Amino acid sequence: MPYLFSLFLSVLLGLPAASHAADASSQGFPTSEGRLALVSVPSSEVLEQVVSPAAEMSQVQRGVEKRLRLLKLHRALGIASAVTMFTAQSFGLVNRIALAEGVKRDDLQPTLALHRVFVGSSLVTYFGAGAVAVGMPGPGGDRASKLLSGGPKVMRNVHIGLAVAHAIALAVAGTTGVLQAYVARGTPAWEPLVTTHQIAASTAAGLMLTAAFVVK
Repeated sequence: MPYLFSLFLSVLLGLPAASHAADASSQGFPTSEGRLALVSVPSSEVLEQVVSPAAEMSQVQRGVEKRLRLLKLHRALGIASAVTMFTAQSFGLVNRIALAEGVKRDDLQPTLALHRVFVGSSLVTYFGAGAVAVGMPGPGGDRASKLLSGGPKVMRNVHIGLAVAHAIALAVAGTTGVLQAYVARGTPAWEPLVTTHQIAASTAAGLMLTAAFVVK
């Protein structure tokens, strides 16, 4: 109240404002300088607390978008591997029928070469799909989220199981393919090896195609 009365007198008598500014400070009222001091720039710690979550969310978003892009590539490579494997099997079946009908192996070199080309293409795309899977982030946009349980993890486990089964079938197909082509040719073991080779290769292709559509 004394401050307000002195302010009133200073206005009426034209007294300098410094006197009532001093009174204001003594009475506990904030002066203009005090009010400016109250409006201070946030400290670096406060700014870091505000900016850090936003930056973290942006990083997570980029990780999720990267996973989605790699997931499409992984699926495309898996489908390509399965399709080329089925194509290789078609040429293999043609060669087997021709050999059974008495066609000389030398006369089948073009289709035998195509069979090998498609087998090689299937292996390249298969290992490419595996490399993409290893390098992609988890569903949460980081590698740590690959270890999360529940939700999409169930379908990922199914996908991984199919991929492992495919790898086993592919190993059997590769082993029997080498044996029937270079070891057992002209022996009684050739026919069973060719049959096993075709079954294993077809199984591998089917498993890969199935895995490509359940990946999460």
